[in-house]
Amino acid sequence: MSSDPMTPALEFVFDLRLDFATQFTYDSMSGRRGFTSLTGGTVEGPRLSGKVVPGGGDFPILRPDGVNEFDARHMIEAGDGALIYMRNRGIRRDGYLRCSPIFDTAVGPYDWLTKSVFFGLGTERADGWDFKIFEVL
Repeated sequence: MSSDPMTPALEFVFDLRLDFATQFTYDSMSGRRGFTSLTGGTVEGPRLSGKVVPGGGDFPILRPDGVNEFDARHMIEAGDGALIYMRNRGIRRDGYLRCSPIFDTAVGPYDWLTKSVFFGLGTERADGWDFKIFEVL
């Protein structure tokens, strides 16, 4: 942790791999709206490991300036079977993929996820996105 309380530090929590399936867009009153279904994925890291439960999705707004404001929601099943809800909002543009996930889970070994702010850096694959998730200290 930084010695200056007004300068944040980051602690790596896990790698997140999201695998996509169906993708489509349509015009809405909010702009060009999209939907992408998730077929699953993996969570691997020093503080959390498990899998992404199939069936989640992303509901992006595709702005006229080429920016994608994504809003993904999915479940993580930890290695011990505990379920963790993850809502992942962020921005994607050329060479830039950043997110700010929030979590919800039962009281127990993973409730620390509900008590901090998290930040993620991402990269794109043809069939999904990969993120490195950090806790902001």
